[in-house]
Amino acid sequence: MTACSNNISERGVRPLKTQQKISGRLASDDVTQDRLDIRGYIDTARKHGRNAFAVLCDLMLGTPWQPPAQAISPYSGSSQSGV
Repeated sequence: MTACSNNISERGVRPLKTQQKISGRLASDDVTQDRLDIRGYIDTARKHGRNAFAVLCDLMLGTPWQPPAQAISPYSGSSQSGV
């Protein structure tokens, strides 16, 4: 069971875990993973301001939405000082 918290990732999974608790099981492990994958895709799209229905329609039409790549700062690694 997923404990309640403010963690955004856990909030996305909580409805599925509640359904699992009520019904005893969602179905098979494959179906459970499929539901989690779809839910994660929709939640990520919403966090980026996208409409869930539009994103799913685009996915079905073969043009899946992807979140923008995060830029890697040249200063994010270990710092080197000229000693």
